[in-house]
Amino acid sequence: MTDIRECANLALAGLLAGGAEKASVSVYETENREFNAENGELSLLRTMIDKSLGIKAIKDQKMGTISGNDLTKEGIEKAVEDCLLAAESSAEDPFQDIGEKQESEVFRLDCYEPDMDRFFERVQEFLKDIREEFPKINVMLSVCNHYKNHNIYKNSNGTQFEVFEGRYGVMVEFSAQDGDQTTNIDGAGFSTTNLDIPFIEQSDVRRHLQQAVDQLHLVPVTGKQEGTVIFTPDCAAQICFSMIGIFCDGSSILDGTSQWKDKIGEKVVDESVTIRVDPFDERIVGGHRYTGDGYRTEPVTIIEKGVLKNHLLNLYQAKKLGRDVVKYGNGYIMEKGTTPLDDLIKGVSYGLLVGGFSGGQPNASGELSGVAKNSFLIVDGKIQGAVMETMISGNLTEMFNHVIGLSTETVEDGGTSLPYVAVGGMTISGK
Repeated sequence: MTDIRECANLALAGLLAGGAEKASVSVYETENREFNAENGELSLLRTMIDKSLGIKAIKDQKMGTISGNDLTKEGIEKAVEDCLLAAESSAEDPFQDIGEKQESEVFRLDCYEPDMDRFFERVQEFLKDIREEFPKINVMLSVCNHYKNHNIYKNSNGTQFEVFEGRYGVMVEFSAQDGDQTTNIDGAGFSTTNLDIPFIEQSDVRRHLQQAVDQLHLVPVTGKQEGTVIFTPDCAAQICFSMIGIFCDGSSILDGTSQWKDKIGEKVVDESVTIRVDPFDERIVGGHRYTGDGYRTEPVTIIEKGVLKNHLLNLYQAKKLGRDVVKYGNGYIMEKGTTPLDDLIKGVSYGLLVGGFSGGQPNASGELSGVAKNSFLIVDGKIQGAVMETMISGNLTEMFNHVIGLSTETVEDGGTSLPYVAVGGMTISGK
């Protein structure tokens, strides 16, 4: 079948005819047009088209789910049959449900149809800009694409959402080289709908390239001592996601492992910290318009001026806990601060500017330990040079209660918007 609306109608009708008391269907049709470049030269142009189906059935308080990519009439009928069988063989769970009826809506986001000629010009310009501005950079791989997505959601309560969205994606992997000296591989990437701005000017691509060059000159870090760590926005996003996942995600609330399970309305981090999820913010590209449970997404504040406002509960978790569902999507935003990055650096007597972090997932207590990647030593308010084999450690709760400052600068990569985050009391360990 070629029309995803017909696919959704057939699957939903089949689930209900087969005895499902409640059911939902999601169908996706995507097109990915991709330019690849290796060693700075374009090497591949391809178009990939895909369709997929996800269905859910609830019968006698038993739930079954199936996904697949066979959207023929026979394929859909087989998926319906398998989904109903999965429901029959599952355990009873009275908290399984789908969202109540929502007002049906069609969402048309920017950039559904691409300007591939202009995009190709920007890609060529991007590779040329890197060669000219950063002659010591070797671009090993570049993947630039336009992703187009048409999807539809329907459920047995009468909700129907349909989305048309598109976006350009840019990703580069590179290292710096000067004679025999070569740096580790770094990368930069972002999503955008804007072809008016050169790619090298978007997100924090230029910073990544410059810092790769700066890593050709290393300085040693010895011993272990306490200091200040300034996380770059992309690294701060990694740390924030860990904190939100451990302390605010519905699964940790439901299983009781979260230290913040009873902290709604209480101060949990420094008052400078405000974090929200807002797929409708203009800085977010391709923001989700509906949840997997069948609700229209809403902007959700997680932490406001240090106070915990929401746990991220889906419908199942909310029903089991006897609480309201939180209709969140994607698009994490941390509000910026009042201190320019240069002044944050000047205020550090000893510490690191950390561009990446490599370590295991923090445990339920929030203990964090790993290697600082793409990082630079700061002494007496000045960057001394790049470091290697340097460890940082701390506790997520303590870290975000020891925020020294947030920068006025922010970085947007299409999925997040965050400032630089300066945290005191971190343990820094060298050789």
